[in-house]
Amino acid sequence: MRRHVVRLAAAVLAMSAWRAAVGQEDRALARRVDEYLRPLVASGDFNGVALVARGNRVLVQRAYGKADWDLGVPLTARSRFRIASITKTFTAAAIAMLAEQGKLSYRDPLSKYIPGFPSGDKIQIRHLLLFAAGVPNPSASGCSDATHDDLVADLARKPLDFEPGTRSRYSNGSYVLLARVVEAASGTTWAAYLRDHVFRPLALTATDADDAARVVPDRARGFVPGPGAAGVEHAACEGAWADIGSGALVSDASDLYHWGRVVRADSLFKRTALEYPYGWGVRKYFDRSVIEQSGIVDGFSSYLAVYLDADVYVVLLTNVQSGNLTDVGKGIAALALGVPAPTVAASPPSVPWSPTERARWVGHFRNEHIATVELSERGEGVRLRWGNSPETLFLAATAPSQAYDRQDAVAMTLNADGSVLTMRWGNGDPQEFRRLP
Repeated sequence: MRRHVVRLAAAVLAMSAWRAAVGQEDRALARRVDEYLRPLVASGDFNGVALVARGNRVLVQRAYGKADWDLGVPLTARSRFRIASITKTFTAAAIAMLAEQGKLSYRDPLSKYIPGFPSGDKIQIRHLLLFAAGVPNPSASGCSDATHDDLVADLARKPLDFEPGTRSRYSNGSYVLLARVVEAASGTTWAAYLRDHVFRPLALTATDADDAARVVPDRARGFVPGPGAAGVEHAACEGAWADIGSGALVSDASDLYHWGRVVRADSLFKRTALEYPYGWGVRKYFDRSVIEQSGIVDGFSSYLAVYLDADVYVVLLTNVQSGNLTDVGKGIAALALGVPAPTVAASPPSVPWSPTERARWVGHFRNEHIATVELSERGEGVRLRWGNSPETLFLAATAPSQAYDRQDAVAMTLNADGSVLTMRWGNGDPQEFRRLP
């Protein structure tokens, strides 16, 4: 009896020591994540929730900044965000589940599920999953009143960008059509299928389809970088309910972490049996195999990474639209993996422009391989418009001949005579845009 008591006491002490060591490691990682994010939070480049986990343990879960500047409401770990293209991982999972049930085949023609769709006999379900169908993006924005029928009809009127199966180009339109395939194969709506077969069985209680009318508890409001002391302004269009199949879900960091674990474990559908992890991107970071997805929609940015071999998960959700979230996510993963973290530079500080300096930037510039941009004055600032987009982006002045677009993480330089505008996305190569007459 005494030996049993001694052994039990030793086991309790060992467990307590293990828990203390684990707790110390977690606190150390939390400090490193705080230090890594601090300059980005201070510059306004990160306003959101960060979660890092290994296996079944959440190592770090932190909220930084505000859910709503008008009300002064802070973000919390439970805050819910529009998750943009992470939605595609759920749509692809629904297709995989229906395929495993024998309700569809990846090589079925689209015409089987959407009769009369142009070239529907050439487009296979797998083409849509791999962005190889040539289907363009729909015309409607996420917060329009377009219905699923409207979106499908709009895509049917558009010519294909290329012959199905010959190329690959990222397209929200492909996942709009996949959502309709889910409906045709299951006999219910896309949102109802996900709710009944994914969200509820997995207890993803914070995840659901966006809704223009429904009050969603803990939902953050969407913002974009802007002028003034707050450094933000309201997103011109704040919604994703019309991005059916491609971006119309809301969720929180905990749910997305659990979703990543389910996908890795093959417990809902057999990811490892697929030709490609549909709905995800396949990467290799720090010599580790990774699947990831990111997205941007109307004031929100999202990122989810699953390090398959290391069983490590990174979730980043922000309600101030940002173009550097993938780089930030890689840096935080490096901290969890114990490897050197790549630096993500904070936005440079702003300086005032004189009226003459502002006027030099105004005009149209074109890069024949990218697009035409328009720079115009509004108030005491300069705004950028891509092509015929209805939205304009605020440019922060950083020097007389330099500006920064925080929303897309783009540094810009205007040459001495104002004829060439050079843009550089992150650490990418500089791209020249020439002034049009």
